[in-house]
Amino acid sequence: MKKLVVIVMIFISFVFIISDEWQSKYDVVYGYYLSKDYENGYKKGLELLDYTLKEYGSKSSEAGHIYNILGLISKNLDKFDESETYFTKSITAFKMVNDYRNVSIIKSNLGGLYFDYFYDDLARENLEDAVSWFEQNNSNGKYDKDLMNPYYYLYEIYNYSYDYPKAIDYMKKLINVEEKSYGNTDTIVGVDYRSLAWLYIYSEDFSNAEKNFEKSLSILKVNGGKNNISLGITYNDYGVLYDYKGEYNKALDYYKKAAGIFEKSNNMVELANTYNNMGLAYEKLDKLSDAKIYYQKAYDISKREYGEKNDETKKYKENLDRVK
Repeated sequence: MKKLVVIVMIFISFVFIISDEWQSKYDVVYGYYLSKDYENGYKKGLELLDYTLKEYGSKSSEAGHIYNILGLISKNLDKFDESETYFTKSITAFKMVNDYRNVSIIKSNLGGLYFDYFYDDLARENLEDAVSWFEQNNSNGKYDKDLMNPYYYLYEIYNYSYDYPKAIDYMKKLINVEEKSYGNTDTIVGVDYRSLAWLYIYSEDFSNAEKNFEKSLSILKVNGGKNNISLGITYNDYGVLYDYKGEYNKALDYYKKAAGIFEKSNNMVELANTYNNMGLAYEKLDKLSDAKIYYQKAYDISKREYGEKNDETKKYKENLDRVK
């Protein structure tokens, strides 16, 4: 079973122009990878690997690049053992030619593989090795984008292990390189400020959580993502913060803003969650008739979308039954 984590960066090794013939063959494999035609990419990748080993040997940059792309393709084909082997061989090849930028890129890839399959200690080891090299050689910001993947994975690892101070540290580093690379108002920056706010909630540092929700809102009010979904999620999550603080009327103000966005965008999953949150807030205010209305709405949506056996549907039904 793999962890479900959304990663949007491409983990390709940095390719210097090599021979035209080899490059054209590599571009074919890379094209299959980008188009997510992994079966054909794997087939052509093996052909290029055979050609590469005959022409250049296993201790060459060319071998490092093809081992890496095969590692990525194998990962997407759920071939863990093969992916691990190819990444390891890629690292060895790049070490032999003293290409430590690509060594660090591939260690990020290998760390991501281990993370996806719950080998968090191995993931941490490889990712922190990659971060160490990039940070030591990043005085002019040259490797900012190379740092995004390992920073994100390390944030996730420490978040999952409840080590919130380290998770906060890596999320701050991630936001810093994102702001330099994409600008201070990019949607992804706003989303990550929301993630940082949650880390402060988990740490029971509500003041810093509030500051980062405000930063998230200031960005997402301008660039709220498709149909403003990201903005709606931040409104909802900001409401949760006020719920934790016992300020239920303020929580409801933010829940209502979130619900308005989800209603317009027809996002039923988020809408049901927000309706349920509204029910919880009204219940805590001892307004049980209002709580019942929103629990019912949450239950009806979830039942319609996922059926009665769904865990979220069951949760909403329990809440509804409690106030009947």
